[in-house]
Amino acid sequence: MAKRLNHRIAVVTGVSRERGIGTALCRALANEGADTFFTHWGRYEESMAWGAECDWPDDLERELRQMGVRASHIEVDLADPSENWWPTTSHEGADTEEGFA
Repeated sequence: MAKRLNHRIAVVTGVSRERGIGTALCRALANEGADTFFTHWGRYEESMAWGAECDWPDDLERELRQMGVRASHIEVDLADPSENWWPTTSHEGADTEEGFA
């Protein structure tokens, strides 16, 4: 059965915590078949009372791929316009049929 968002790409920002809204969105979109690219900013999380979950973005990427969609992520401060966020090296799987290239 075809899923509603097959062959679509979703971009989700603010996916730094396992119990966060961004994570819930990524899971829901992947469940509907959307390939998912997400951003996270661990340095912000480190400054908060709950602290950072440093391994979470990699764990979530693996989880989404196990759901049968392509997934990738980048750590970036989207609030800083001077941030050079374009990756200079490929992320795991980025230049394979599992990645987004």
